[in-house]
Amino acid sequence: MENCRKTCNLCNSSRSTEHTTMPQNTSTAVCEYKGNQYSQGESWKVDCKLNCTCVDASLGDYSCKDLCYKYVNLPPGVKLVVKPGSCCAEPDIHEFMIDENWPWPWLRHNLSSIEACLYKGHQYLQGESWKDDCKQNCTCVDSHEGVYSCRSICLNWSNLPPVCHLVDAPPGLCCQQVKCPSSIEITIPIAYKDEYPGYIYV
Repeated sequence: MENCRKTCNLCNSSRSTEHTTMPQNTSTAVCEYKGNQYSQGESWKVDCKLNCTCVDASLGDYSCKDLCYKYVNLPPGVKLVVKPGSCCAEPDIHEFMIDENWPWPWLRHNLSSIEACLYKGHQYLQGESWKDDCKQNCTCVDSHEGVYSCRSICLNWSNLPPVCHLVDAPPGLCCQQVKCPSSIEITIPIAYKDEYPGYIYV
């Protein structure tokens, strides 16, 4: 844009009617989570709740897994307690009279865990998808482990060329749209097709 405008057909010349394709990396290749950006393969923890990883920065895909085992159907008398220095609650068996034939490993193995992905207090079953307002689309990919994958609904256009700009989202859509001179064709990852109608998809 600054040093080779003529070579890139960005000058108002006789070739201005030819179309050039905007690089696919015009949108920032990062995963966004609660206002923070993470690069490809980078992991982060959310309090004592989740362990997340940026799986595909080009699409903003990240996956999260519960840090703690989720117990349900505890036997009467067994309480969940958080020990000092630990994030996760464990069944307190010291106040529970266990038969000598039911040692702790057996109890832990047979306690049921929640077969669902937990997201903001809601449970989602295996393969179930949900939309978090206009922020991200998520899918429960492993209900046994509580693993879900999310992708930002909108692309991050933080490095648009100066000749392009963003306009408000059309009715029924979440994302601002990119407008550029006719000499520039915008390519959009096909995963975002529904939010960016009328563009070229790759």
